[in-house]
Amino acid sequence: MVMIVKKFFKFLVCTFECLIIFYVVVMTTFLLCKTEYGIIQIGDYSLISVNKENQNAFSDFSKGNLVVISNKNANNFKVGDSIYYYDTIDKKYVLQKAEIVEIFGDSNNYLYSVLDNNVASSVSFGRVIGRYEGIHYAGVGNILTFLQSQVGFLIFVILPIMLLFIYQIYSLILLLKDEKEI
Repeated sequence: MVMIVKKFFKFLVCTFECLIIFYVVVMTTFLLCKTEYGIIQIGDYSLISVNKENQNAFSDFSKGNLVVISNKNANNFKVGDSIYYYDTIDKKYVLQKAEIVEIFGDSNNYLYSVLDNNVASSVSFGRVIGRYEGIHYAGVGNILTFLQSQVGFLIFVILPIMLLFIYQIYSLILLLKDEKEI
């Protein structure tokens, strides 16, 4: 009976270790894939958490949603498409949403003429995030924001890794103690 409990405990610890390692790899990937604007961009997709700073651009979504913006077919944007882009207001980058009115340039360097709240402006291709293609997750944005915060990093990365480290030292001490007895 004791052997079964030990094997079960060992299985739980191994599962916990694998989950923590997976979580750390995912969070590290998210941190490394942040753009200079603070948005997670993995491949052709951007993950944006709707918060009070960008609520104007994401008025169709509730605060705390995680919205996936696709830049996969950026060369295929057409007049009439709604796009999300970075704008500079008071020396800060702000997310905006606008409708493309006209497209200028070649396949490597587009310039979009957009209409935002009946105000026309130009947006270069480098500032375009992409367009919304129907993928969002309610409430996940708040969770992701918390996990990327200092407190979330401490609770869900540093402490579990420290516990695993202490457990591994304890296991090593037990192993060395067993070898001395033999």
